[in-house]
Amino acid sequence: MFEEMAPHDDDRDALADFVARVFDLIAAIAYGEYFERFDYLGDPIRFEDDDLALYRAAVDEFRDSGYLDRLFGLIAEMSTDAIVLHGLGGRQLQAKRVMVQRGEQRFLARPSGRLFRRFLQGVDVLLDSLLSAVPAGTALSELKDMAGLLPRGD
Repeated sequence: MFEEMAPHDDDRDALADFVARVFDLIAAIAYGEYFERFDYLGDPIRFEDDDLALYRAAVDEFRDSGYLDRLFGLIAEMSTDAIVLHGLGGRQLQAKRVMVQRGEQRFLARPSGRLFRRFLQGVDVLLDSLLSAVPAGTALSELKDMAGLLPRGD
């Protein structure tokens, strides 16, 4: 998801790309696509069936709500002041994106519930900055947080 984030000339484009990747991650978790690659490892990331079904329904409802389109519009209209004040531009944005990439790389190299939750904490840093800069609510962040609660075990 995040390992191939390319640089963008415009910070707003980079933020919109990040948001799209966060939702793609959430949807891939909900539909079992993100963890498919770990089956040969004895399924280290396990979910309660009822929890996953409810999470999947919440993701579907979110996708159909139009939230992402509204968020993309807010990002496009974000002022330069908001970008600066929330650390969402230049090297600060680059550092946050790299932190997310490295967290995912560590998790993919050694899949575990603990490293998955650490990866999601890295996503939090950038997502929380972004959501504090625009009046978008916390629905996307909360779906991401729920993904960290799904795995059983370590």
